[in-house]
Formats: sequence, structure tokens, C-alpha cells
Amino acid sequence: MSKATEKLIAALESNQEIQERIDLVAEDLESGTYRYAKIDAWKLGTLLGVDWDHLDGERIEDFAYREELADACFDHPFAENIELLSELVPQKRYARLAALATRIQGDDDDLPLTKKEIALLQEAYVTAQAEEGECAAYLCCMTVTSTQGVDLMFTAGIGDGGEAFDAQSPYDNGPSMDPAVFVKIDD
Repeated sequence: MSKATEKLIAALESNQEIQERIDLVAEDLESGTYRYAKIDAWKLGTLLGVDWDHLDGERIEDFAYREELADACFDHPFAENIELLSELVPQKRYARLAALATRIQGDDDDLPLTKKEIALLQEAYVTAQAEEGECAAYLCCMTVTSTQGVDLMFTAGIGDGGEAFDAQSPYDNGPSMDPAVFVKIDD
């Protein structure tokens, strides 16, 4: 942590009342100065009264673990999941691929898909698995409000064990969850 960041933290800590700290950060955010943006979300949240170990914020999105087609145990992953392309490719092409898929057996090569079709199939598989899977994590939003009515939103992912991760502060570009690990479950 830089000396400048340590000074910012010390300046906030010098205010004994959490509400005073909230007001300072809200004023900074509203002015566009972004002085306190250098403080990481975990520390800033703690300074403003967010209890990362006992989050009671609003649950805003559910996520499942990302399951990739390449990691699944299919003999012919394209042929065995061809139905996922039914709405994504032209019907004539889908009918031809579906017919080929029914004839693939044993040591046969998999379906001859284009790079675009492979990408579409892989993402459709991820989405289908997420919709069938259980919620592995959710995004929680905690808001602290200044005396002037400015809401400061903190977000964090909450894992299936209740642990917080991927914290974001009001200075960050919105809530996030690592797309390499998680996929959003649609309602």
C-alpha cells in the first residue's frame, strides 16, 4: 500500500463517527475528485461500516459455476449437444447437422462445425448448464447513505460457504463476478 493511500485511510479514521466518513466519501464521489478511490473496496467498506463477514445486503444476482463443453465427458461433444444450436444457426444448416449427428458412432469424428458454430455451441452449453445448475454464488449489494442522501453502493460475491469475494466499492465500474469462473443464472 502506498504512503498516499495510508494517509487517506488515516484521514478517514481520524473521524470517529462512521457517518462522518460516509459523508466525506459521498462528497468526494459527488464532486468527481475521487480522492478515496485509491483505497481498496475491502478497506473502504470496513471504514464506512460494511461488515464483510456478516453481509445483510440485497441479493441482486445469482451465479452458477461455469461449466465448459471441453471439460465435459462426451465422446462427441458437438453431436451429443447439437440441439443447443437449433435456434442459433439457420434451420437448413441445423437440419443437416442434426441428421449427421444421429449417424455418428464409436470412433467417428465429431460434427464438422465452423469456428462460429463451435463458439455458439460452447456458449450455449455454458448457459444451459448454468440454468440447470445450482446457485454457487450470488452478488450482494450493501448501501450506506450520506446525510445528504447520497447512496454509496458496495457489492461482493457471496460463495456457497457464505464467504465474501470480488468486492467492489462505489468508485468501481459496477458489480462484477469473474466470467471465467461464474455465469449468471437468469430468472
